[in-house]
Amino acid sequence: MGDEDRAIDRVPDAGEVRQTYEWESTRPSMAVVEAVAATTGERPTDLDTLNGVVDADAFDELLRYAGDSGTLRVGFEYSGTSVVAKGDGTVVVRLD
Repeated sequence: MGDEDRAIDRVPDAGEVRQTYEWESTRPSMAVVEAVAATTGERPTDLDTLNGVVDADAFDELLRYAGDSGTLRVGFEYSGTSVVAKGDGTVVVRLD
């Protein structure tokens, strides 16, 4: 994934990473894994599988279907973090 597909805003004092993606070019499930890895300092391949927490295919379809809707929010716990993904392409990850 190229840098043109996302913007990252790290807030280290808050233990938070906020990223914005274009769902047309980035799978939401992959965006979450990348954001969690950035927040925890781990490699994406070292994280638990996302499918253990959510159905990644259904998650991707739900967020892509929402389009630019900022009103859709999906939240869950994953690898020691709290994740919120929005229909507008925003992913926020906070350390628990």
